[in-house]
Amino acid sequence: MNDNTMLDENAFELLLEINDLYEKKNAEGVDSSGKDTALNAAFLIKSSIFEGYNLDEDDIKIVALILGNYLEGKKDIEAVEIIKRIWKDKKVVKAELKRLLKMNKSGILDVVCGPTTNNGNEVTLLRSSLTLSDTILGRIFGTESKALENEEFEPYKDNLEYLADQFERVRILRKRIDMEASTSRLKDNKALERIENRIDRRLKITGSLFPMEAFKKEKGFSREEELVILALLQQEIVGNNFFNREEDIIGTTQYERLCYRKLLEEDGILFKERIIEPVSPTASRNGSLLGLKLNKDLKNRLYEKRKAQGNVLDNPDSFFEIIEPSISMDKVILHPKTHEQINLAIDMVKGEVSDLLNEWGIKSINLIQSTSKKRQHSVTMLFYGIPGTGKTLTANAVAYVLKKRLLTLDCSHMLGKYVGESEQNTRKIFDRYREISGMMKNPPVLLLNEADQFLHRRISAQHSTDHMYNQIQNILLEQLERFEGVLIATTNLADNLDPAFSRRFHYKIEFRLPGVKEGLKLWQVHIPDKAPVSEDVNLQYLSERYGLTGGQIAVVIRNAATMAAKRGDKISMHDFISACEDEVRGSFGERAKAAIGF
Repeated sequence: MNDNTMLDENAFELLLEINDLYEKKNAEGVDSSGKDTALNAAFLIKSSIFEGYNLDEDDIKIVALILGNYLEGKKDIEAVEIIKRIWKDKKVVKAELKRLLKMNKSGILDVVCGPTTNNGNEVTLLRSSLTLSDTILGRIFGTESKALENEEFEPYKDNLEYLADQFERVRILRKRIDMEASTSRLKDNKALERIENRIDRRLKITGSLFPMEAFKKEKGFSREEELVILALLQQEIVGNNFFNREEDIIGTTQYERLCYRKLLEEDGILFKERIIEPVSPTASRNGSLLGLKLNKDLKNRLYEKRKAQGNVLDNPDSFFEIIEPSISMDKVILHPKTHEQINLAIDMVKGEVSDLLNEWGIKSINLIQSTSKKRQHSVTMLFYGIPGTGKTLTANAVAYVLKKRLLTLDCSHMLGKYVGESEQNTRKIFDRYREISGMMKNPPVLLLNEADQFLHRRISAQHSTDHMYNQIQNILLEQLERFEGVLIATTNLADNLDPAFSRRFHYKIEFRLPGVKEGLKLWQVHIPDKAPVSEDVNLQYLSERYGLTGGQIAVVIRNAATMAAKRGDKISMHDFISACEDEVRGSFGERAKAAIGF
């Protein structure tokens, strides 16, 4: 029997123990419950009963209190009573009502009495009574989880089969909109949980990352943003020409519908990323944006018929992404010194320099020699500098020159919520890299993007999190010493790096602010050929006056173009200057502002 199974079987007793501790505290006025409650809550959070709900200790306390109340013969409890019995402080009412509302929306709590059944917000919840949902009660008593565990699933054959399940999920959500009877809603809630569980389980055994899953991971979408995109995709595929924002929103309460509607505003991320767009340029003139559609290229990408494969290279891990590099070094505009250092690092693993190293007997620069028969020259590089200076783009170009794939990892995904999980994930990076490298004739470049949190100075361990970070760094130091291949780590905060990492990176390459010459090239590259630029625009002046990074220049050009498009005119010098001044004022950090002469 594994740990999760034992946790699930003891969940009922642990919840009652938490409830008893609070009842004793309320009766005797003595608070001796903190340590035991925290321990029991920590165990319950790890159990599969509450998996996917993102709960904390206070959420578990609420579940325990309502369960105890239910077993005393009281079917429901007022929201205010819950807050009063746990916190005993009127000042926290507003914040904790938001917590209860979130638990209601996620399906943990049901509103038994009160207006929140039709209109979910903190004010109406204040006058409502709550109980545990049948789904959570089923999980606690083991009936729901056993039914789901016993259900058998097959891997997805292709992307279309995966989309069919996702569209069924959207259909169920839409069906709930007009449901008034609580029994009908409950039935559809269970249907929704079943289809979401089905999708989850089938994806795990398929071993392939379908376009929607890859896109969701790439953009870091919320559940609501994901559902909006799926709803739009379904509308277009089944034959409707566009999505009606007023009629087709899939929220069930007024609160949910307002949240979804907000996602479809012109200033929302979906519009800014050009994921959705109006059906015609005139459709947004009155601000209602009734007619919406997916970007055509994105629609084709998400709807392609991609067969599922179990190859590790298709889905190397939950936090890895394999990229086919698409840009050469001569297309990357950098400070000359930066270019020189990168080219030297590249030469270490290819060309005549590599051959000479072999001839001189310098076959490895690893600090710990490996017994591996599959030898390759190894190099570890640290790219550091302020954001927008081209660190990630250059990593792509390095992989392109070496004719390797780029195996990239967002380091923020490495921090786990359980003890020891982050350390295990750190080891897993290198274990999986070695496994993938062994399957390829030309192993990929490993990119540790945004690695600031792992490279900072080690500190005296006063808390468990301090110990965790120090342990992660020890593992990283050890793995860098014995690393075979090409590794690039990027960071924005080089000043705070632990000195121990200095000798582990063969090249520490600073990505400086571009000079006037590089800045001019960046302006020229970023302005599209089709963009209507006024004759008074002086790119040389902009480059000399504003020492912007490539990332900032891209933002400035887009903002200046927006001003011109709003007037229906060419992009003028005034537009560029105005956008530059706004960008300088909005720069974070005194160092960044000083560097651009503000």
